[in-house]
Formats: sequence, C-alpha cells, structure tokens
Amino acid sequence: MEKQILQDLKAVAESKKIHIISFIEAKKCRSIDFSSDGFIRDNLETIIARRGYQSYTVTSLNKHLKDNKMPLDPHIVAITIVDLEGRIISSTDETMIGKDMSEQEIYIKSINKNYGETYVGQSYKSPYLDINCIFISAPLILKRGGGTIGVIINAYNLESLNEIMTNRVGMGETGEAYLVNNSNKIMLTKSRFIEGADLKQVVDTAPIRKTTKHGVEMTGIYPDYRGVSIIGASAYFPEYGWTLLAEMDLAEAFAPLRGLSITALVVGSLCGAVAIGMGVVFSLSASRSINRLKSATEIMASGDLIYRVDINRKDEIGALASGFNVMAGKLNLLYVSMKSRTVELIKAIKKLKAEIAKRNRAEEQIKISLREKEILLGEVHHRVKNNLQIISSLLDMGSMQTQNQETIDLFTDCRNRVDSIALVHAQLYKSERFDNIDMEEHIKQLSKYLLQIYASKKTIKFVIKHADIHLSITRAIPCALVLNELISNAIKHAYKEGQKGTIGISMLESSDGAMTISVKDDGMGIPEEIDIDRTNSLGLSLVRNLVYKQLGGIINIKRNRGTELIIEFRPQSGRASR
Repeated sequence: MEKQILQDLKAVAESKKIHIISFIEAKKCRSIDFSSDGFIRDNLETIIARRGYQSYTVTSLNKHLKDNKMPLDPHIVAITIVDLEGRIISSTDETMIGKDMSEQEIYIKSINKNYGETYVGQSYKSPYLDINCIFISAPLILKRGGGTIGVIINAYNLESLNEIMTNRVGMGETGEAYLVNNSNKIMLTKSRFIEGADLKQVVDTAPIRKTTKHGVEMTGIYPDYRGVSIIGASAYFPEYGWTLLAEMDLAEAFAPLRGLSITALVVGSLCGAVAIGMGVVFSLSASRSINRLKSATEIMASGDLIYRVDINRKDEIGALASGFNVMAGKLNLLYVSMKSRTVELIKAIKKLKAEIAKRNRAEEQIKISLREKEILLGEVHHRVKNNLQIISSLLDMGSMQTQNQETIDLFTDCRNRVDSIALVHAQLYKSERFDNIDMEEHIKQLSKYLLQIYASKKTIKFVIKHADIHLSITRAIPCALVLNELISNAIKHAYKEGQKGTIGISMLESSDGAMTISVKDDGMGIPEEIDIDRTNSLGLSLVRNLVYKQLGGIINIKRNRGTELIIEFRPQSGRASR
C-alpha cells in the first residue's frame, strides 16, 4: 500500500512539474515577443539619445505598455524598461521611473544575453507593487542583431503558480503540493495549513537537502516543515533552482490500512468465537448455522463483500451473524471509498494533460506568428527596393527629356543617391537576417556601380580595407548616402579623362566603439580655397547634413598628394556588430 501511495504522489508531482514548466515557457515566449516590439525599441533609442526621462516619448511608451501590452496576459502585474545603466526609464507603474536596478539579479543576468534568450528571476514581494511576484526578463536589441540597448522585465503575479499548486483534487484532507526555492529554502507558493507562508516559511526537510546538495529527487516518509510525519515525493527544477513537493499526512495515508488491521482482528476474533460456538452448537445439534457462517467467511475471503449471512436467531449465534454482516458492510464501504479516490486521481491527471496540450498549442501559435513577421518584413524590404528602383527609372527618364548637361547631371546624381539606398534594401532582402547591413559588401557593389556611371574614360582602381562591419539599417542608409557622394566626387573631379588613379575606401571601428569612414584619392585634390563646412555644393551639403544631424559625427579633410575625407561618428546606442 505504501508503494502505491508513493507512486500516486510521484505522479501528482510530475504532472504539476510539467504544468509549471509549460506555464513558465509560455511566459518566456511572451517576454521574447515583447522584446521584439519595434515601437518599444524605437522609443527606447529616442529616450536614450535625448536623455529625456520626462519627455513625451516616455509618456507615449508608458501608455503603449499599459494599453497594448498588459492586456495580452492577465497574469502580468507590471512591465518595466531598463536602460544600459540599470535605470528604469519606462514602466506601467510610473512611480518606478528613475529607480536603480543595476544591482538587481533580474537585470544583471539578462543584460548580456542574446536576442531570444530570457532569465527567470527569484520570486519575492516587490516593494513597489506590494504583491508577490515572479520576474522574467529579456534583452532589448538594436534592430536585427545590433548591440543591447536595455532590458524589458515582466512581473507576473505569483498567484498564477498558486492556481496550479492549490488544485488538490484527489489528495484528500491533508494532501498538498508546494514549491520551494533551494537557494534559501523558502516556500514559494501557499501552504494548506499555515496562512501567509508563501515567501516566508522555511522548508528544511530531507527532499530539499537532497536536491540542494546532490540534485536528486526522492520519495519516502519524513517530517515536513510543521514537524508532522508525512509521506511525500519531490520533483526538481534544476534550471530555476526549485523543488516541488507533493505530500500527505501519514495518519490519513494509512488510515485505510489501520481500518483493515482492525477488521482483520475482528474477523479473527469472530472466527475464534465461531470455532468455540461450533462445539457448543454441535453439542446442541446446531451444526447447520455454524456451517452457514463458515461458508459466508469463505465467500468474503474470496472478495465478495456484498454477500450477507441469512441467519435469523435470537441467541448468541444470531448475534454473531448480525455482527458478521455489519463487519462486511464496513469493509465494503471502505473498498468503495478507496475506488472513488482512485477515480478522482485519474480524472485530475487527465485534466492536467489536457491543460498541458492546450498550452503547447498556444506556444506553437506564437512561433507561427513570429515566422509570419519575418516573412512580412522580408516582403517590406523587397517592396521598398522595387519602389526605389521605380523612382530611379523615373529620374533616368527625366534626364532624357532635357538637353541641358547641368540638369542631366542633377538627375544622374539624384538617381545614384536613390540607387545607393535601394542597394541597402536589396542586401536586406537577399540576406537571411533583416537587422543589419554588411558594409564591406555594400561598398563593393556601390563602387562598382558608380565606376560604370562616371568613369567610362578613366582607369580607376578601388582598394577597400578593413570594412568587415555590420550596421543597423537606420545607420547604414545615411552612411550609404555619404559614401555615394564621396566616391562620386572622387571619380568625377579627382582625375582627368584618360588618367589612371586609385581610390582607397576604409571603414574602421576603434576599441571604444567609434566608427571612421575614409575615402582617399591620389588625384588633383580639392583646392585650398574650398571650405567643406561652407561650400554650397549640393553633394557636400548633403554630406554635412547626414554626418552632423543623422550620424552625429565630424568631418576632417587632408590635402596631401590627393584628397582624403574622413568621417568619424559613434554607432547609436552601442557598438556595431561584427
């Protein structure tokens, strides 16, 4: 009987373990989904760039979290956005904005993770939310594989785990299941016997010591956190450092066995009395009634507890038969009770399996949704590239409608600028990833294209060095336009017709994350009287606006055996990815 009870409790522990793992995985998927929200990421970049923690952008982001994200999951009690310095810059609870999270484990463990990874923190009562919570965090990454710009932390009501653990169907009057944090041996979920024990009650019992020291699960009989002898089974969560215990008071678990012992004693006593009575009855010629009682005993011993002895006498044998029938009735009731409890346990296990299957289907739906987003993003880049090619064709057609060379040159320059942006989107469409641009490949394609346009009567060679750098699309497009202008100017103005030359292009990243773009030619050089910062040239004006306003950088020029233009800037919110 002890073995059967232990097997039943182990089944309960494993079922609830599967239920909890499914629940946590669903919440981790929800956190990953939130971390990929473009609105959150774009607004976080803006807030960091402006250092405006009280700006309209912060208010807009708070509203987005509260109105569009929290309603997606009824278990979420708060969503918090933390920057790279560990300071809260946005939250559904605006009183938390400005708080320092840099020393909190939920922030430290998540800040260095990659996209798609999460961290499940320890459960505790949040001082800001005044509620028992479990925290799950995920890093916020620049679009498509850039650097980390912050962390999103979802706080879930610990009551959601209590809903799983306090479902005690089939566990009797004293059965309970609860979670324990191995690191501090504190009970995480509610106790059946002690009010307010969650996150307070210390549980230093045999199964907790085994999982803490050796990571080994156990079943057996031992004193629980109340000091009461129980029979129980454990299930270990090594990833989270939790142990789940399913237990039942020893007194209740073996109550049927004690009842059977008493019944067996009564049966033995009755059999002894019957044996003694047989001699007396036999002497009084009453052997028939004794034989009927003997037959009834054999029938009950074979398992038929419904059978009753039909002896209607008012003497001692009649009383014995009546007591025998009462005993048989009690045994039958005990058997029916145990069978009913077994049926309840089977129903509970089937219900848990159905819930697990439902959660698995929901998780698969989330994965399908993420794949659909990837396909949609690829199609967007394809459409943008096609639209830019249409604009390029229209500019080309416009240049054919005029004979004025200056106008034709303007059309050509505009077309080349549009084509340089189209090259970026073409690369994104062909790439397996949509979050960054291979700048070395872009420079090769751009220089080859511009050479075909402008250098039909010139022999120019390109030397590309140290350009193994990837940028997000928001930084790659202005860089592409700057490179287009600088390379075009070098091809058109540095060399005379028929002249040979070499144009060197490099893109470097220093150890502190600063980016340097250099375009150097060995041609005639820019005249000394031309000031890059004051010239009215359309191309150089465009370069100034892109570098100063979009890239936040500086421009340097060197006139030594040709011209070298150097652009220096820092990638927005973190270093470029390699």
